[in-house]
Amino acid sequence: MPLTNETSSIDEVKLLDRCMGNSALLGKLIQAFSNSLPTEKNILQKAIDDNDMNSVARTAHKLKGTASNMCALGLAEASHLVEQSARSNQVELIPQQWLNLRLQIDTVIECILSKDSER
Repeated sequence: MPLTNETSSIDEVKLLDRCMGNSALLGKLIQAFSNSLPTEKNILQKAIDDNDMNSVARTAHKLKGTASNMCALGLAEASHLVEQSARSNQVELIPQQWLNLRLQIDTVIECILSKDSER
C-alpha cells in the first residue's frame, strides 16, 4: 500500500522507482527522512520565532529539496511557499503557511508510522 493519503504524503511507487526497485534502500530512505523531520520542524519553528527570514528560507529550501527527492509533493509545495515568503520578506504570510507546513510534516510522519505498524 503506498504511503499516500488525501494530503499527498509520499508516493512510494515513484520513490521505489527512484531507488531502482531496491526496497531495502527505500525503507532506509523513508526511515531517515522520518527521523529528520522533527529536527527540521524545530529548526524552522525557532527561525520563525526569531523572525530570522534568512534561516527560514534556507531551512525551508532544504526541506523542499528533500521532500521533492522523497516524492512527498505536498510537503515540498508547502516548504516552497514558506521559502518564497521568507525570501521576499512577506512575513505576514508565514503564520498561515507555517501552519500548513507543520500539518504536512505531521502527515508525512504519521503516514510513515502507520505504514511501519502494518509491517
